[in-house]
This record gives sequence, C-alpha cells and structure tokens, in this order.
Amino acid sequence: IFRSTPTVSPDGTKILFTADLGFSRSQLWVRSLDSATAQALPGTENAINPFWSPDSRFVAFSADNKLKKIAISGGPVDTLAVVQPTYGTWNREGVILFEDDGGKLVRVSESGGTVTPVTAMDASRSERYHDYPKFLPDGKHFLYYALSTNPENNAIFVASLDSKDKKMLLNASSNPVYVSPGYLLFHRQGTV
Repeated sequence: IFRSTPTVSPDGTKILFTADLGFSRSQLWVRSLDSATAQALPGTENAINPFWSPDSRFVAFSADNKLKKIAISGGPVDTLAVVQPTYGTWNREGVILFEDDGGKLVRVSESGGTVTPVTAMDASRSERYHDYPKFLPDGKHFLYYALSTNPENNAIFVASLDSKDKKMLLNASSNPVYVSPGYLLFHRQGTV
C-alpha cells in the first residue's frame, strides 16, 4: 500500500515512493522507469515526506523525529537534523529547506549542521505555519504555502534565501508547484 504519492526524480529516470510494511510502518522504495521491479532502501523504515536531491542521487526524508538522507544506490542513512520535518526542497548549492515542528521554514546543509530559520510567522495575517517549500530554478528563490487561522489569509508566497523579504503571489489554500518555463500550479475550489 502506498503511503505517499510517487515522485519522479529530477532527471526523469526513477520514481520514489513510501510503501506500507505493516503495523503502521513504512519504507522508501525506488524504481527505475525502465524496470518493473522496485528496490527497498534499507534503513528508511518509518520514512515519510521524501524528496529528491537535485542530482537525483540522494533522497531526504523524515523518520523518527529527524531529517535524514540516503543515496538511492544504498548505503548508510545520515541524520541531517534532529527535528520533525515535513515537506522539503533541496537546491544545487546543497541547501535544504523544510518546515520545522514550530511551523516556520528552516534551512540546513545537505551535510547536516545547524538549522537556521528562513521565515517567521506574520501575526497580522494570523499565520499558523509555512509549508510545501519549493525552490525555483535559480536555487535562491522559493515558493511556500502560508496557512492562517483565518482561511481568507491562506496564501502562496515567494521569498529568497538572500533576504527576509517575501511577496504574496495569491490567496489560495494549496501547495505551490512550479512548472517550467515559468508557470505556477495550484488549486482553488476544486480546480487546478
């Protein structure tokens, strides 16, 4: 049983998914698109919210209240941060963004280390959390979804690693998806 929506690697050659192992446990699996057989990634038990490295060689995921990564070729699982992350994104410079357990977006190096805040809640908008970060092609700017206690304030923002400034793109209760060459996909009232 799938536990996550399969995601295609950035190079378009593989899919990654989380499958049920029974007893409320899951594990990451990877499958080449030219093969009918999937391979389990040992050491990824209890994995949730996986996302690819930009070179398609690694996968980061949440398990046991930690952000972890593993090479898709196998090998040891590395712990990058001791925090319960949700969805994340990874740029070519080795920066990983994810929502921490406090609801804000934070960053950490692909090799681990100090976790530092990237966003802060806007009290004037009654924001509860920031989630679904997605790097844009330049690797500096990113999209994210801000959820508010007031549904009219739910919105998609764009921000930058180089600045604390952010810009609201539109009100929506949806995670953002960037599609080349410059489109933003989202859903509103059941319509993409």
